[in-house]
Amino acid sequence: MFDYFIEPFVDTGLGNSAYLIGSYETKKGILIDPFRDVDRYLHTASELGLTLNSFEVT
Repeated sequence: MFDYFIEPFVDTGLGNSAYLIGSYETKKGILIDPFRDVDRYLHTASELGLTLNSFEVT
């Protein structure tokens, strides 16, 4: 079993994808290519017990 996970967020209308990568062990996460509306990420992170530490835009 991996000690991390990847949660995809796909906007089919725009054809964009963002990813939440988190650690089961440390409960820390990072966002890759987030959309403007951050509520969905904050909600998911809260449900998973994660602290979001940073984000990256590619």
